Amino acid sequence: MAEQWITELGALPHNQRVKRSVELGRASVASPQAAALLAELAAARPSNLLAQQALLYSAYGSRELDPLHKALAGSSKSLRELAASILADLAPADQLPQVRWPHVRRSLPAKQQRVAAPS
Repeated sequence: MAEQWITELGALPHNQRVKRSVELGRASVASPQAAALLAELAAARPSNLLAQQALLYSAYGSRELDPLHKALAGSSKSLRELAASILADLAPADQLPQVRWPHVRRSLPAKQQRVAAPS
């Protein structure tokens, strides 16, 4: 199911991929099928960048922060930066994790950089 969804997603322009991912996140709150698709995306190979990005963008719809926190600990710089940017939008400043990568801190709004600064 996830492979077909990712294939369809890959044919869309970026803004439409983001929109579809957010819609999937929103649907996952009430739909077991949408939640199962998100679970498949979460289990996708880390090298499947499109699946990983879709999972992160889906947080805008689902408000599920776990995938974002996991991406912050991952090896992909682009996914860490995307996760930090989405967390800055969704999470209250006092709930942001300690972000230790300067390039990620730069993507946070100024007031949230103080919270994310390493101790």
